[in-house]
Amino acid sequence: MKSNNKQLTNDEENPERHKLLLDNDRDGSNNRQQTYDEENPGAHQLLSHIDKENYRDGSNNRQQTYDEENPGAHQLLSHIDKENYRDEIEAEKDIFEQWENVDDAFVETKATEKVKQMLKTKNLVIVTGFSGSGKSAIIQHIALDYRRKGWVIRPVDAIEEIKDAYYSKNFEETKTLFVFNDPIGKEVFDDILYCSWKKYENTLKVFLKKVKLIMTCRKQILYDTRTKGLFDVKENIVDIDDDHHKLNHDEKMQIFKKYMPGDTFSKNQIENILRIETYFPLLCKLSSEMKDKSMDNIKHVFTSPEQIVSNEIKEYRENDTKKYCALVCLFLFKNHISLSELQKEENLHLFNRCLTLCGTPNVTPPEIIRSLKTLEGFFVKHINYAYGFYHDFIMEVTTYVLGNDYPLVTIQEADLSFLRKRIRIENDENNDFLIISLGELYIDELVNRFFDGLFSNRFMEVVLNPCLRNEKVTRGLIAKMKNNYNVSRQIVEIKIGDIDFETEERKRGLSKIDLLRLTEYWSPLFALIALGYDNLAKFCITNLKNMKTDLAGNRLLCAVCCNGSEDLFNEIQNVDSNIYLYDNKKELSPIHIASAFSRDSLLE
Repeated sequence: MKSNNKQLTNDEENPERHKLLLDNDRDGSNNRQQTYDEENPGAHQLLSHIDKENYRDGSNNRQQTYDEENPGAHQLLSHIDKENYRDEIEAEKDIFEQWENVDDAFVETKATEKVKQMLKTKNLVIVTGFSGSGKSAIIQHIALDYRRKGWVIRPVDAIEEIKDAYYSKNFEETKTLFVFNDPIGKEVFDDILYCSWKKYENTLKVFLKKVKLIMTCRKQILYDTRTKGLFDVKENIVDIDDDHHKLNHDEKMQIFKKYMPGDTFSKNQIENILRIETYFPLLCKLSSEMKDKSMDNIKHVFTSPEQIVSNEIKEYRENDTKKYCALVCLFLFKNHISLSELQKEENLHLFNRCLTLCGTPNVTPPEIIRSLKTLEGFFVKHINYAYGFYHDFIMEVTTYVLGNDYPLVTIQEADLSFLRKRIRIENDENNDFLIISLGELYIDELVNRFFDGLFSNRFMEVVLNPCLRNEKVTRGLIAKMKNNYNVSRQIVEIKIGDIDFETEERKRGLSKIDLLRLTEYWSPLFALIALGYDNLAKFCITNLKNMKTDLAGNRLLCAVCCNGSEDLFNEIQNVDSNIYLYDNKKELSPIHIASAFSRDSLLE
């Protein structure tokens, strides 16, 4: 989340305009679309060293036995190897409890059996399928089965957690199973996550000789042309939505009856429901949580789930403002809310802002938590003393609705990665449903947020945002840099840690991604040049030259040789006269890069 110290925007300088934007926030718009803009198709590995503030850190602090803390549960857990159980941190116990709750309604299918059999003989299994098809439920069900057999189960949220376990030797060889949902993106292929994965993939290959890893990955992400390496090994993949493994009639009937027992509906009514393919297991669960369980409403859930969720949110906004405010808090607090988080002094500004937006200024943190509890099972789930959205689909629809209700606050407060994936300026008819199209009214606010982000260690979230290619955004950033002259020096000072050169990269040729992965370090300016933001780059170089900034050692010529611009080449030469086209101390010299990208004019 954006720091509270960086929330100053031009709303304070222009209060009338601020009021107009807030009014627009409250009005909202309903017809939005979503897409994954591929203006930078080669940019997917650029983010390997960005601080990932959404990831939880792995912990090595273990507590005493579960038996001591929960003596009444001893008999229930007698089948679990107690030595292994001592290694479960408290957070993991809460996760397993939530998995067990979901597992109560689980129906074993032929897809489940296929995954089970594959995991017996392989140390890596990837379960793929469409959103809401039951991928997570399958791998959690299997993980619980392994846990009962004495295995150490390690749920992880980031590849770094697996790497840390390997280097710290915090695992039991041949008896540890890592469980990882959506490692390289949820809604879309995620540049930042894939880049982290590629950084540690070789380490993971070695580690997989000693442990097992079971993962989920949405179908459109797994089969993205940019997805390579371990994700490309077809014998490790089970597609639960293909013709061999998708739910058949009997399996659907069993799942439906698990969630909707009794003889309320006729056979013909149920048959109409069973024809639905998309989100079937998820929609069975959501239907069971609906107050109105009439067949007409259940049909509506299965045929128009996005509308059902949207209507529920709008109902809260009109008639149950505490629940609505709870969802707004969950959105702006990055899908993680606990009572202690809401009560922290550093979060007070954001919490109060949520209350003001929703017209509930006197609501307290405990009331928000109680409201979230009433939404459990449909909108939210409770794990580790905190609440999060129940499912990615629920999160995507909810954040779409709230992002449209409050576009200004979304720009100012939502995570930079959310802006990169879900915010666009143009209302393009090709945009997918869940994209929030802002229009040009909010360009100044985007400029303010991009400026803060560009001078932080998460600058690549800004550089990869398609909105940065908008000419008005570029002009706005240049104007803001002119007014913050001294800060501009940081555009070349922020450094990223070393990246090892991998010989295997040579085999498949060099791309812009590889250049940035293989460079010893790079700065915002390096990335802007390499990815073709020429106007911004030229301004920054001229600005640095006027400030007599020493650019020696920044290897900006490498970025220029990737870009191919003769104008930028001349600008860099004017600033740093000690640059060389060839450097035998470096794996990649400018001349190698220019040759790889066929920059003939520069080579001449």
